[in-house]
Amino acid sequence: TYNCLLTEWIRFYETGEFNLRELKMTKKRMGGILASRGIHGILIPPHPSTFDIPPDLWSTFSILRIGFNNPSSKRHIVCPDQFEGGRIAAHGMLKSGYKRIGYVGVRSKEERMRYHFVAAFQMNRDLIVPESDRVPPLFFESTDPEDGQREYAQWLERYGVDAVFVAHPKVGKWTKELGLTVGRDLGVAGSSITDSGFDSGVDQRPYEIGEVAVQYLVRMVESNEFGIPKIPQRLLISPTWVSGSSLKR
Repeated sequence: TYNCLLTEWIRFYETGEFNLRELKMTKKRMGGILASRGIHGILIPPHPSTFDIPPDLWSTFSILRIGFNNPSSKRHIVCPDQFEGGRIAAHGMLKSGYKRIGYVGVRSKEERMRYHFVAAFQMNRDLIVPESDRVPPLFFESTDPEDGQREYAQWLERYGVDAVFVAHPKVGKWTKELGLTVGRDLGVAGSSITDSGFDSGVDQRPYEIGEVAVQYLVRMVESNEFGIPKIPQRLLISPTWVSGSSLKR
């Protein structure tokens, strides 16, 4: 999604995309190629696993990350305000008429995101609903768990869940296979409406994140901010809440 910004910025800045996996190239080799081409600024998009560049290899570049995809990163980061996303999700789902709302996610991904979504979601929910209506989160160890649908179904039944805040890619598939109609039998909202497949949830505003990231990186290059920064900065983009047909109540 963030790549869409390039069509707008290509008129002003020469840009290029490099995929280390497709090129079958080491980080050291790629660093040498970028330096030989006179490239000074590098954007690192979100990755499904931790990814970083050793500072001794690419110390002559301005490097900016998009998103919290590496808990140990010391780079500047532009990312969505996920804590605010969890807060507005809890209030939005409760305002839609649901009261037994729960969170489903992937543990490894939650760790990379510092549990921002689920922490804010549960804290703001628990300030409003009584203890008897508080649903514990459901975490899976992978995006494709062997017995995920059964565990998901048991969780829904055991806690009487009437709406789910989704941060797991298989929830939509499992819900359909269980014979549940989204919006009628079960309310569903996505942590990112861009990726979840549901029309209710958090709009993390990826285009704005990409645009701001390019502007931030240009400023770094122009200011000769290379290598590891002494004080890493976090620029958060405020999300918005969208309530659609998947939250009909």
